[in-house]
Amino acid sequence: MPDNPDLLPCPFCGQMPNTCLYDGDTGIQISCENLHCGVYPKSIGEIALAIAAWNTRADRWIPVSERLPDRVGDYLVRISDELRPNRSIKILPYFPSQGWMSESKQFPVTHWIPLPALPKEVEG
Repeated sequence: MPDNPDLLPCPFCGQMPNTCLYDGDTGIQISCENLHCGVYPKSIGEIALAIAAWNTRADRWIPVSERLPDRVGDYLVRISDELRPNRSIKILPYFPSQGWMSESKQFPVTHWIPLPALPKEVEG
């Protein structure tokens, strides 16, 4: 399954992902192993579900009441701060086992979205 036409490129660097079958060929690990990507996204599970998860692209802010990120990483977040609404967007690290790092109980995270890809360096 290395050349699966159903897979989209890595949403962060554009490289086609690597795949590895396991569990009697019923499971798959899909990952970006581009050393310059810096994000290393990964999707693991039953083949159809893992492909669907890999191909999902965030195109909206996700309420934390709907779901939380499924992997460690930095995310763009909106915090609840009615006194300073123009300062309510931050970048925070998230750990599935611990939650948002540096989240204040007074100003909890309300929404999140993955960070966009870094700009390509322009030579000249």
